[in-house]
Amino acid sequence: MVLPTHRGKNKLKLLRRLEGSATLTGRRGKVIVACSAGEFEERDRCTVTGSLDGALADFEDGEEVRLCMADTTELMIRLISPDEFGSDFKSL
Repeated sequence: MVLPTHRGKNKLKLLRRLEGSATLTGRRGKVIVACSAGEFEERDRCTVTGSLDGALADFEDGEEVRLCMADTTELMIRLISPDEFGSDFKSL
């Protein structure tokens, strides 16, 4: 699947979906979350964006944490507006 970006010139190509349970590790310890994300390619870069479901109110906006998926995929991500229900994120 190829999606146009907001700029219209560049295309994002969906490389794969990441879904399932994961462990989020940060300064405050570990939390089990449910993850739904996509890995996208734009030109010569790859990025992962998605959302997490879980109690993340103790984490800070912009905090950098490690996300470990059940399939052993590991990512360093930045949390976006975490709260008691979850958070959006983007890979670093």
